[in-house]
Formats: sequence, C-alpha cells, structure tokens
Amino acid sequence: MKNYIVASWILFIIGISLLTSCEKDPWKFDTDRKPGLYFVELADTNEISFDQLNDSTWTRKLFICYLIGVPVDYERQIEFAPIDSASNMKFGEEYKFSDAILKAGEVYCNVYLWAKRPAVEDEDGKRYCTFRIVENEHFVPYMYSTAFFQVRVNHPREPKWWDAEIFGAWSEKAFQVYMRYYNKQEVENTDNWQKYYSTVYGKNMYIMNDATWEGVPALFLPLLKEDVLVPVFDYFVANPSDGVDIPEWYYEWKKN
Repeated sequence: MKNYIVASWILFIIGISLLTSCEKDPWKFDTDRKPGLYFVELADTNEISFDQLNDSTWTRKLFICYLIGVPVDYERQIEFAPIDSASNMKFGEEYKFSDAILKAGEVYCNVYLWAKRPAVEDEDGKRYCTFRIVENEHFVPYMYSTAFFQVRVNHPREPKWWDAEIFGAWSEKAFQVYMRYYNKQEVENTDNWQKYYSTVYGKNMYIMNDATWEGVPALFLPLLKEDVLVPVFDYFVANPSDGVDIPEWYYEWKKN
C-alpha cells in the first residue's frame, strides 16, 4: 500500500512538471517581448554610388529592415543612430535616411539612405558611414543590426559614338545632360521612341556603343537633333557650364 501511495505521488509530480514545462515552452514565441528588427546588409559589403548618368549632389540606396515577430494592424516607427567611431561622414549633412515606418500588416520596411557627393579626392570610396537600429517603444535590434556603406562616384567614359561635330567637345557634363534628354523621349515622345530611337540607338544609346554616324544611325540624325540635341544646347545656352562646347550646327539650326 505504501509503495502504491509513493508511486502515485511520483506520477503526480511528474505530471505537474510536464504541464509547467509546456506552459514555458522555450520554442514558443513570447508575444510579451518587443519584436526585433534586422538588416540584410552586413558590416563591410555595401556601396552607395553615383552612376555615370547621375550628376546630382545627392544619391540614394535602398536597404531593408526585416521584422522578427508578429505583424500588427498599425504603423510603427523604426529608428537609427549613427556610429560616429566607424564613420567619417557627418550625419544630417553628408548622409541621412528617408522615413522608416513599418506599415500595418508588413514584415519588412524599405528605407533609403541618402548620401552627398564627396569631394573629387574622396570619390573612390574614402567616405563612409556606419549606423545601427536602436531600440524604441516598438522594436529592439536583433542579429545583424549594424550597416556600413562606402560612397563611390562612377564617371562616364567617352563613347565611340560621341562625335565632336555633332555633340561638341567631349565633357562629362555634356554627356550626362544629353543622356537625360535622350532617355526622356521614352516617356515624353513615345511615338518617336518606339519607331526610331529604341530600335536605332537603344536605351542609353547601347546599340551605338561601337557604331559611327554612318548608314541608319545617320539617317535619323536630323530627328535626333530636333528632339534631343537642340533642347540640350538650349539648356546650356541658358545654363553655361565649364567644359561644355556647343557645336556650330546648333547656331545654324537656330537661324533657320
């Protein structure tokens, strides 16, 4: 009888222990804790660059914050802080962030890092910034919560199709403005883009990479001048730029 009573107590204690351990299952997500956020971007693998067509003062790069937790039905603010000891750019003056808000029901947030164009001597990645996710009322940083970015400037090279008699002397500024007006044709002059420009010259003039102004490319040059080059040189007449040369044909065109 005594053995039966002891065995019963042992089974009772084991049962209580099992129930208690189920309630504190370590694999069960604790909804009372703040959810976490992390970056895909890691410590030393990121660049933000001014590409060859970007002549602006600022450029941007997308990065993503991912949620560890449960989506909710309201928006939540995400906050970052610069790590000055691992940056040589000034936050707010040389780099900044777009609004970072995790929208209702979402499990990730797209954020833009904006960087200012560096001085010429620093264009090859000598300027960099590091920042981290910080805890706020909504989130805690988790796993990869620090990101590092270098800033680079990619300069265009003179393409073979750049003919000085047509485009004026080669300059980076002239090329960038020309390409800006040329690519605008895709949305602002759709008919001519579809009929001629996209098939003869291509997006960003890629078909013309190794071509000269003979045959078919030359056939549509008068149209290209009218739609693109004349507005380009009108721009430079109104906004002179060092190193930009306006060819003689433009002045003759304007007389007519």
